Amino acid sequence: MSGKVYNYQLLTKALLLSSSIKIRERILNSKDDALISSYNLWVKKKETLTSALSMSTAQLAENEIDPILLGNEVEKLEKEISEKSEIFGAGFETKRVTYENVQKSLGKNEVAVEMVRYRHFDHTFTDSIVYVALYVKSDNARPKAITFPEGHRMESRFFKYYRNCIINRIPDQYSYKVFWEPFQKEIGQAATIFISPDGVYNQINLEAIPTPDGRYVIDNSNIVIVSNTKDLYTKKQKVKTVTTSKNSATMIHSFMHRQPVQKRFRNYQEQKGRLTNSINY
Repeated sequence: MSGKVYNYQLLTKALLLSSSIKIRERILNSKDDALISSYNLWVKKKETLTSALSMSTAQLAENEIDPILLGNEVEKLEKEISEKSEIFGAGFETKRVTYENVQKSLGKNEVAVEMVRYRHFDHTFTDSIVYVALYVKSDNARPKAITFPEGHRMESRFFKYYRNCIINRIPDQYSYKVFWEPFQKEIGQAATIFISPDGVYNQINLEAIPTPDGRYVIDNSNIVIVSNTKDLYTKKQKVKTVTTSKNSATMIHSFMHRQPVQKRFRNYQEQKGRLTNSINY
């Protein structure tokens, strides 16, 4: 199930961050009762699916949640809403990036992390906040989860403490244990950690958190903040496209200089047409 939730984060996180207000307003002002109902249900079911990640088998049964069925319902709602709302459908790419794509973009000692913030579900959604860090390495294993159950205290008491330490320049004795130690224990040493933050993690400079040995997090790992870990894959694909285009252009140049002038021009036009079609495609 962690793989399905990770994929949903890749699919919807950028959409929810950059366009959620516009999409929500457009749909709620559409006066289409069926569309509005489907959208509200989609938001609720997606949040429930994320909550299910931290539940045990017994808790899932107690709350009558079937993650597989729920995931299928979310996908069905996405298709229904996309058919009725052009702006919603435009937010979902035709080619979906999965956690497997992200894994293949990672180096041997690199880790990609998707932070997920959600409300705890106990028969109904409560005010309790939970954070889950879904992470993948290049070992082809399924995403693993690190749970931070005291999300409310992280966002209130511990964040105020973190900020107060910075403002008043006093030793920070708790931020490492609260915000970073669970990562360190689970992931271990990694040269580079790509993190797509959520919630309070958008307001914390992880690299500058002091460690118990008197150093800082950055002394052990290079922390790279990304809006979405799928960017690791899409950027790599763009680099491949540019490289391929440059190689094709070099081949054309070399080929031209081995031909008579008239034949050279004719072949150049043919090669240029094929290259243009390839790039446009």
